[in-house]
Amino acid sequence: ETIAIFAAIRYTDPRIEGICEECEGLPMQHLLPMLDTYDRLLIFDTETTGLRFEADQIIQFSSVTVERVDGEAAVTGKYNALIQLEPGQRVPPEIEKLTGITTEDLQECGICRDAACREIAGLVAGNTLLVAYNAHFDLSFLFHMLAAHGDPMCLKGKDKLDLLTVYRDRRSYPHKLVSAIEAYGLSDQ
Repeated sequence: ETIAIFAAIRYTDPRIEGICEECEGLPMQHLLPMLDTYDRLLIFDTETTGLRFEADQIIQFSSVTVERVDGEAAVTGKYNALIQLEPGQRVPPEIEKLTGITTEDLQECGICRDAACREIAGLVAGNTLLVAYNAHFDLSFLFHMLAAHGDPMCLKGKDKLDLLTVYRDRRSYPHKLVSAIEAYGLSDQ
């Protein structure tokens, strides 16, 4: 299960070639037991302007939805949106360097925060397991954005799977996402 989820997470990062292509070859059959409990898995990642959810902002939300189709686990949806900053805000230079996302990108291609919240609420609706690496980080930012621009209640009662916790139980340090992806042999060659 862990390898399949890491493989899917690999495809939530648009900086890694392949997000717009089919997720061929991913070991999705290992996710079937989870799909006995949940209608869908939403494997997601965020990019933010910093590390403090109360002061910084989500600037990108990417996800892969996995559902049971004809008895098999399959990627049924991909979502990737740049999200506009609050008026007067800018992407810090160190975040631009890290993510490749600029203030201009967000102004030109980003969707407004209200629209992002509506779309994300639709993604998490129903019997959905929320899956992320360092989920507490992403969910704190997501809750904060939803509280200001949407309905944070869409997260209430949702089960969450933190892949960082799973990875820490199985592998030694370092515990960065890139380390996990490499450890499972999923890095681009």
